[in-house]
Amino acid sequence: MKTVLVIEDNPDILQNTAEILSQAHYRVLTSTNGEEGVALAQQEKPDLVLCDMLMPNFDGYSVLRMLGINPATAHIPFIFLMAKADKNEGNMGMNLGVDDYITRPFDHLSL
Repeated sequence: MKTVLVIEDNPDILQNTAEILSQAHYRVLTSTNGEEGVALAQQEKPDLVLCDMLMPNFDGYSVLRMLGINPATAHIPFIFLMAKADKNEGNMGMNLGVDDYITRPFDHLSL
């Protein structure tokens, strides 16, 4: 079973995303902040990281950078979760090494 780490500071979005992924038969790990998410990724080595881009203190860019400099996690595919209005930010993330981005709101067909 593939493992997905979801890092999201909004509890409703985190719960809904985790539920969609669980119903699709993924093992889901969750974190409500970037710093905890990095530690969890380093410990669990998920197959994919879905990360909110805009979080207080330790944002998605910080998570991307920290996972990217660690050889044990640098290979993990990384996708930003973002509001539709932030598409320019998504493109900037792509230039920094994000594998893709998903705009919210989304449904199970988007994931």
